[in-house]
Amino acid sequence: ISLDLDGTLLDTERRLPDRNRRAIQSATQKGIEVIISTGSPYGLMPHDDLRGLNISYAITANGSAIYEYKTGKCIYEESIDTNTIVPILTFLLEKDMHIDMFIQGKGYCPSNTKAIVNKLNVPKARKVYILNNRVWLDDPIEYIEKNQLTMQKTTMNFYPDQSGELVDRKEVKEYLENNPMIRLVSGGWGNLELTKSGV
Repeated sequence: ISLDLDGTLLDTERRLPDRNRRAIQSATQKGIEVIISTGSPYGLMPHDDLRGLNISYAITANGSAIYEYKTGKCIYEESIDTNTIVPILTFLLEKDMHIDMFIQGKGYCPSNTKAIVNKLNVPKARKVYILNNRVWLDDPIEYIEKNQLTMQKTTMNFYPDQSGELVDRKEVKEYLENNPMIRLVSGGWGNLELTKSGV
């Protein structure tokens, strides 16, 4: 059984309801293999809530990386290389939106997008989750280039203007759709998510 997290296995507070816990326990006791399949990076999964469950693997960051759940060992990764992601991020950092960057199973955000989180039209629990569970970087480009990091996934979260239109989303979408090196999807709340092409 492959289970999504947000809006599926977890409740609106990003907690695992007892009923779902019991269902997973019942399945694994019958020999059914349970895995997680999520847009979240491995490090930002609700490990406390999932502790004690016999979960085999975690497919994370929209399929960009697969981990042995119990050990945290990454056994597969298809991420965007440094030279490809830097020009994309350079463009995105000029836009008025919040950016999530998933690198090596961890969540990073540009510090200058922190104030935008409270403008997002998302549940309060999602805002708290973003604000309290990220590494905030003053200069993400320098950090990525200096460490030659690859990007598992980038999520762009847009906020609505007074008319309800999502600021900068249309322009960003058009720019990203023309790049054959990446795959672009929307995970809800009017966001955009990019991974390496083919993921």
